[in-house]
Parts: sequence; C-alpha cells; structure tokens
Amino acid sequence: MNGKSIDYRPDLIFADFGPFKASTFKWAVDYGNEVVEFEDAIQFKAPSLSHLKFELNGYHSTGIIIIHDFDFYKYYGTVLPEIRVGTHKITNARFGGQSLIFDLKGISEGQYPLEFISPMYSVKSDMMIVVKKFALNPLPKKEVYHLDQMTLTGAFIPGQGYVLSIGQSSEFFEAKSATEIDIKIPRIPAGDYKLKLEDAPEQDIKILDPQFTDVSPKTVSVGQNITITGKGLNDVDMVFLNNYAFFPSHINGETIQIPIPYTVLPGKYKLMLRFNYNNKDFATNQYIEIL
Repeated sequence: MNGKSIDYRPDLIFADFGPFKASTFKWAVDYGNEVVEFEDAIQFKAPSLSHLKFELNGYHSTGIIIIHDFDFYKYYGTVLPEIRVGTHKITNARFGGQSLIFDLKGISEGQYPLEFISPMYSVKSDMMIVVKKFALNPLPKKEVYHLDQMTLTGAFIPGQGYVLSIGQSSEFFEAKSATEIDIKIPRIPAGDYKLKLEDAPEQDIKILDPQFTDVSPKTVSVGQNITITGKGLNDVDMVFLNNYAFFPSHINGETIQIPIPYTVLPGKYKLMLRFNYNNKDFATNQYIEIL
C-alpha cells in the first residue's frame, strides 16, 4: 500500500503505510506464493474536528485547555503528530482518558483554529479558540481589615474562577464581569503581606488591627438599640455587657448594633467586643447604663 511493503503483525495499523499524499489507495496482500491485488481501493477519510467544543468565553494564555471526548488513537494512531493553535506549535500536549490537555503559554490575544498535523492528514477545528488578556490593575486600597469586601479590576473572563493568595491564605473567587472580581479579605494575623492573583505580579497589602471608635447612646432603656462604631468590625462575633452576651447586627465594617432585651437588669455595664478570629476579646473601656 502506498508503495510500501510491511510484514504482517497483529498490531498493524493504517498509519504504518504513511505518509500519504492521496486519499485513494490500491492495496495487496502477499501470501508468499501468491500476491492478491484488490480491485476496490481504500478510501482514506481524515477524522473531523467538528465535534470539539471550546469555552465560549475564551481562555487566558496563562491557563490550560482540556478537550473532552477526544479519542487519541482515532486521531493519532500510535504516533504523536504536531498540534497547532493558529501558527503556534504546542509542545506540551498530554492525554488523560478521553481528554486532550495543553496550555496556551506564549499565545497572544486573538482567535485561532486548533489544527492536527500528521503524516496522514492535516485537519482544523470548526470552532475557534479565543485567547484573552489577563491583567490585574493596582489595588483600590492598600490597607484593609478582616472580611473587608474589595473589588479588583483588570482583564478577566466572566464566570471563571481565580485563585487569590494573601500570605498563607488561598481562596477561589469568580469574576463577575470582564473587568471585575469581588474578593473578601481573609482572617489572618494583622501585618504586611503580598497579594497575588494567579500569575499577575504581586502587590503589597496591609491587614490592620480592628479599632473601636465610639458607642451611642451610653444611657439606654431596655428595648432600645445601641450603635457601636469603629474600623474592621466585620469580624465581631459577639458583644458583651459584663456577662450578658449579644449577637450583633452588622450594618457594615464600621457599624454594628445590638438591641437591649427586657431580660437585662438596670445597671452600668462594661462594653467588650469578641472577634471571630482567634476568639480575640477587645476591651473598649466604655460603659453603658441600662435604665
């Protein structure tokens, strides 16, 4: 076949007779004492890539592509040919089960077909691989408190998850748009850190200790609310008036409120805040008088 004679073996495959320059081939079998030529030619049909699907929102050049329902032997036989995204040659492709996996390092923004090139054929995907820029802009603020909400801006893929690392803490956040990711500052010790989002350059960030500012009113009747203000109050888990414990209502990171129930006896009580992180108690040196 195709001008080649190969000794028969059980694992003989069509690709052993390549490379091919035509799509129709005459073939014969040599039995030693007789050569049988077959009248019907073999029609070679290259596999189609029309069933391969890529992410509609695209990929970053820092990410990887996993193509499912990929039959390695159907496309390659036993020889790995060349894979290209556009004109970029993929050198690190690997296979797992029915999946083809490779990264897009070195590929710039744009739309590209996936192409398989072998001695037997060259075929391209119908669907395009969309490569998008990934970037993180400067942080909107450099000093934060535990559980602060912050919106990062840059170039992202909507709906894609990104790993955010601050110190030893790593969390997964999803991009809400092509330009924004909402994050929450983790519960880690106060101090200076590096914030890193995927492969973007690190940026400095400082986590501050919480601060108490004021409480009002300082004289209340049962059934009324007291309002506590400060900085970094998102992590306040409980509020104490001496031995009375209250679960606060969080207005925002600077304001919390507690109602004074009718079970509290009249008297003067010292105010203390307990934070969730490490069950840290914060003595305010403020007193509330219950009438």
